[in-house]
Amino acid sequence: MKYLIVVIIVTSTLTGCSYETLDKAIESKWNQSIDIVNKIDKHQVVLFKSGELYVLSTYEKDKSRYKYSTNDEEGWSFSGETNISFLIKVSQIEQIGNVVWGGLLTDLNIDEVVIWFNHMEDPENSFEIRLEVLNNTF
Repeated sequence: MKYLIVVIIVTSTLTGCSYETLDKAIESKWNQSIDIVNKIDKHQVVLFKSGELYVLSTYEKDKSRYKYSTNDEEGWSFSGETNISFLIKVSQIEQIGNVVWGGLLTDLNIDEVVIWFNHMEDPENSFEIRLEVLNNTF
């Protein structure tokens, strides 16, 4: 029995607070179920929903284990009465830069969102970005 306790302690110390899935890692911090609606593995950015709240944050993946911290979280909720209601945010994430993200409330099938940034003082510096829509999020 003494050996079993030692093995459990060593295993816990080596793995830290990491989980087999990203949703389990997030749920361990939120103490409730969440729904991952979008993620970018290249930058380890995740967008998930908890009820009506949309949350953008980062995670770490080491081999096949996930770690999650609430430090980078930014959450918003929105509602609307029109055919398409939307939330668009630009968030600064350290070591990634500006991240444009958001969500859509609609029954329509939307594949892409085009956002036009209009520089009022210098129209030459205006630009557009095209973002793929997944699960009504981008």
